[in-house]
Amino acid sequence: MRIGGLRGPGVAKTSVRRTGVTILLSATALGTAAFLGDAAPGRWGTAMIAVFSTGLSWCFAALLVGLGQRSSARAAVASTALLLGATAVYYLLIIEVSQRWRGGFLDSGEAADRLGLYSVGLSATFWVVASLGVGPVLGVVAWRMTTGGNRESAVLAGGTAGLLSGQGWYTLLFLTPWPIPDEFSARLLLSAILTITLSALALGYLVRRLGLRMMMGHVVFAAVAGGALGLALWRLVAVARMSLGV
Repeated sequence: MRIGGLRGPGVAKTSVRRTGVTILLSATALGTAAFLGDAAPGRWGTAMIAVFSTGLSWCFAALLVGLGQRSSARAAVASTALLLGATAVYYLLIIEVSQRWRGGFLDSGEAADRLGLYSVGLSATFWVVASLGVGPVLGVVAWRMTTGGNRESAVLAGGTAGLLSGQGWYTLLFLTPWPIPDEFSARLLLSAILTITLSALALGYLVRRLGLRMMMGHVVFAAVAGGALGLALWRLVAVARMSLGV
């Protein structure tokens, strides 16, 4: 069923003003929640990071804002703007509120504030570039989910959810030692399980919202393939970050 060129009763076209307000509020909430998650202690902090400060949560938020846009160009801009806004909020809070780049000292005894600020700036630049690359793709994918045929939408929904689970699979397979020797490793395991579980819940939401229950075979196949690809991509991201020192 299509309404106004879009799939299903749960997807409606959104105005420019409403999209702008949604992006502003969502970016502020997402960036702030990620910042607070960094400061939360123990397993509670691990859970907050898994929910608010992973590729899953940020990319899914960008995907949602792209759903229901009037064109692929608007969807691409909306998704990218959300990622850039959340990144800006997160790093502005680090610079102005926590100021965790302050307080270190070099071997010479000189304050390392400048080096710390440079490190924050390098990390922020990395994620800005990532947002500019990933945002348009997520926006166009979201738009095609609502305008494409049943099979295309099922493959896109499953594949996207599988990709978003990649960070969880990477943490589980490459970062979590077996058997679990300490609290830190237990937190890694918790983060991986939460990420994979939330990816499955996100996929269930997309299936329901887009009316894809009759296409579950395509959805599951695409989710498995997307998960394998997501695992490989997160491995590449980890290697890139180690190479750049961010």
